[in-house]
Amino acid sequence: MPKVSIIIPVYNTEKFLEQCLSSVCNQTLEDIEIICINDASTDNSSKILETYAKMDKRVKVVELFENSGAGKARNIGIDIADGEYIGFVDSDDFIELEFYEKLYNKARETEADVVKGELWEINNNSAAPQLPAIYDLNNLIKKNKAYFYYTFTSAIFNKNFLNKYNIRFPENLCHLEDPYFTIKAACFYNNIAIVDNAKYYYVVTPKTRAKKSDETTIIKSIHQGILNILDFINSAAIDKEHYNIVLTFLLSQVMDRINNFNQPDDIYNVLLSAMHDIFNKSKYKEEILPNYYNIKRKLYVNNTNLNRFRDIRKNSKDLLLKEYKKFDILNKNQNFIKILVSYIKPDFLFKTDILTPIHLGRAVETANSKDGRISGEDIQWLHDNCIGDNDFEGNISAVNRRVGFLTGTYWAWKNYNKLGNPEYFGSYGHRKLLEAEVLHKIGFYDGALPRKTLLQESIRQQFLNSHGKSALNIMCKIIQKIYPEEFENFTQFLELDECYLFENYILKKELFFEFCEWIFPLLFEALSYGENEFSIDENEKERILDYFKITGGEYICSQKNFEEYQKRILGFIFERITGYFFYRMETLHNKRFLHTQCRIFEKSSAGKKQKETINV
Repeated sequence: MPKVSIIIPVYNTEKFLEQCLSSVCNQTLEDIEIICINDASTDNSSKILETYAKMDKRVKVVELFENSGAGKARNIGIDIADGEYIGFVDSDDFIELEFYEKLYNKARETEADVVKGELWEINNNSAAPQLPAIYDLNNLIKKNKAYFYYTFTSAIFNKNFLNKYNIRFPENLCHLEDPYFTIKAACFYNNIAIVDNAKYYYVVTPKTRAKKSDETTIIKSIHQGILNILDFINSAAIDKEHYNIVLTFLLSQVMDRINNFNQPDDIYNVLLSAMHDIFNKSKYKEEILPNYYNIKRKLYVNNTNLNRFRDIRKNSKDLLLKEYKKFDILNKNQNFIKILVSYIKPDFLFKTDILTPIHLGRAVETANSKDGRISGEDIQWLHDNCIGDNDFEGNISAVNRRVGFLTGTYWAWKNYNKLGNPEYFGSYGHRKLLEAEVLHKIGFYDGALPRKTLLQESIRQQFLNSHGKSALNIMCKIIQKIYPEEFENFTQFLELDECYLFENYILKKELFFEFCEWIFPLLFEALSYGENEFSIDENEKERILDYFKITGGEYICSQKNFEEYQKRILGFIFERITGYFFYRMETLHNKRFLHTQCRIFEKSSAGKKQKETINV
């Protein structure tokens, strides 16, 4: 059995491969095997490997006939390695001649699962001296093994240890495959030994280090790599400090790139999604939540100053409408899906075979308009382009100003056949629409929802800060009265720090009817409370105004629009109650939902060209 198996993935590195192989073949530790995985190189790398294999019987060459990436190449090497320990060298790097002897002797002395040397950096294109890599974290690793999340090539790993815990590289990624391997190893090893002055040389060569993959592929790989690592650490038995060290590292992978405001929009949105997933899936949100909101605030301010969100895409509403029109084919042979898009005044018209505009509050359209001053011309536009929510006896159109989207939901529930009895039903606001991409896969799910919103505090505290004690108490009272068996679950829900805040949804027909049967008894109970019962005193009003000022939400609630804001309190209550219903369906009834971005468009006047904003 060799003492160390050294695995070298090779792809088009002919300029550096001889230096690499010479440094490995001439190691002072002679009892080694050298496994070279030629990952379908198209240059002279294969000939160089053949030459070294003839000169040194310890060199084994494995030829891959399709480029599969370094992760797969290294996994192949691990599986065929016979050594007691395993090391890795990249084919455009090299090592000092005593490197593996120093590491192996330390391994025998300490019986450590992992032994790590130093990573040094050398610039191949200049006369710059060799310098210790500033990102090599040996001093921190000595304090906490969690800091060993990269620079794995400067270490050796006990092969029995790797096999025992099935520590391998994820495949089909071009980024973050190395940290997954190292982070997993750090979670399981009992002991890591650090060897000072054992040097692995990382060769900085801009041309050859340029990534083969395009930037979009790299960013998507980073996102997937983050999800892989999160899934692992969420199931691993590690303490909070270890967990948060890894989580901070993942965040840095996003932030290093997200501050580049010249990124194309598709890449930028993937980075935002990755940042959201880091916090959405983390166990200990409270530990880094302030950092998360500082980042979000910084991004918003910086991007606003750069006008990033002013004109991200020209005619963005037109483009979204075109995306939805592509899916009209879903309804060609059956009424598969219908989505009501709610309007209270004229705006850009979202109308396809799937999207059906509905005018909310038509029963009292003038008095019930947002500002009470809707013009006859605007009313005519709504009548010409939208169905109304008041065309049946018993409608609740007249209370739309208080309850919002639910008047349209009630219309759909009572008039489902008028929609063609679709398999799926959706409800959007005309300024808040889910991405059209959900329609690709909706048939395999119970519905589609916008991603959850991560709050700075619990749902209870956030609602109290935003809407006051009376509204919170009434919300709890109606749940307790109508569904007393649900009250304990509901109170637990209020202690969470994330929820579905938008009322946009697509639901399978059976689930939509279940939703309506569940929520409208609550609504009618809430409507029994007079508007004066939601009143707040001046001190509480000032606290609410201060809260929105501090959080940058003055456009939602300010001294100027406070009275109008307060009249919509039932709508806010039922946003939370709707969020609870979806939470209940997911956690207690195993319903499966697609999650996507909610496209939010800024307020606008009818007939004017629209501009899109993206909410970060």
